[in-house]
Amino acid sequence: PNAATNTGTGIGYTFSYTGAGYSPNATPPTIVGTYSVTVTVDASSDGNFNSANSNAISFTILKSTPVVTPTIGIYSYAAGTPQGPNAAMNTGTGNIYTYSYSGTGTTVYGPSASQPTNAGDYLVTVNLAASSDGQYNSASSTATSFTITKATPIVTPTIGSYTFNGSVQGPNVASNTGTGNTYTFSYSGSGTTIYGPTATRPINFGNYFVTATVAATSDGNFNTASSEPTTFEIAILSRVTPTVSPIIETYIYNEMSQGPETASNTGTGNAYTFSYSGTGSTTYGPTDIKPTSVGTYVVVVTVALSDDGYYNSASSTSTSFSIDRITPTVTPVIGTYTYNASAQGPNAATNTGTGNSYIYSYSGAGSTSYGPSSSKPINAGS
Repeated sequence: PNAATNTGTGIGYTFSYTGAGYSPNATPPTIVGTYSVTVTVDASSDGNFNSANSNAISFTILKSTPVVTPTIGIYSYAAGTPQGPNAAMNTGTGNIYTYSYSGTGTTVYGPSASQPTNAGDYLVTVNLAASSDGQYNSASSTATSFTITKATPIVTPTIGSYTFNGSVQGPNVASNTGTGNTYTFSYSGSGTTIYGPTATRPINFGNYFVTATVAATSDGNFNTASSEPTTFEIAILSRVTPTVSPIIETYIYNEMSQGPETASNTGTGNAYTFSYSGTGSTTYGPTDIKPTSVGTYVVVVTVALSDDGYYNSASSTSTSFSIDRITPTVTPVIGTYTYNASAQGPNAATNTGTGNSYIYSYSGAGSTSYGPSSSKPINAGS
């Protein structure tokens, strides 16, 4: 107490406090305990009232009840390691805590003094013992929520050695730093290899990526997670060199370029180039342009590396072909002829080619006896 009243008009007070272990003192006590206070009022300034003392009045300083607050951290599942809040603070001087943990929501746990280990949602209640100085009561916090989150495992596909054998192959096992054991795999091509993405392992020679995904664990402690795309190769021990054969046809001079322009091979390549050159007395090339003129030639066909990578580029042997002469149709130019004692008859002609040097042979027909002769006839007849 530090205020008082009186039945007079005095306004100046002094207070004297006493208690067990606390000598009479004008300073109010601070420690929990039972005390008495005596109040003295000064004589009034108007001279009408004397100084006077109160009786000793008992009063008590009670213990305070502190506010307790748990210290909440960030918790992620760590392979069965107990975790959760294990520190707290309070508004008093107590420093001895106990903790009670229990599950909340779908998490079943406790209540228990042991920190939980599994991922889930929890409540912690912190109990503070009464302070050793006797000034503060024991107290408890409110139930305060915290979470142990699922851990995300590191996933690593197991890469083997793969050689083309006509069957599907590639990584189909993996490991992870959690407890999950259900995996899915996704395969895709890398670099120049075009494939997927698909859950089906590849067959063909080439470079690939695999991504392994592990499902979330049934115990709720690990998330689903995927590996980084990881490279692997399906190798081919050695490429096969195919046999290449140009397809030769019959070519007759027609004033246009011509020659072999198709081929076959014993592999899977389908991109060809052709080289033509003359042979014997024919001068030509080598060039990739088909010849036009009559003559004898050779062609070499080259097939490119196959798209699937299994067959080398290869060339045929030099293969002969010819462009043959065409036989023109020759037509003599027939006129009208009357006996005049001179040699006469057709001496001009046309042809479907380019020749322009003619020779003629004449002979009789029917009852006309003549030749054959290179000389035109003189006599009337057929």
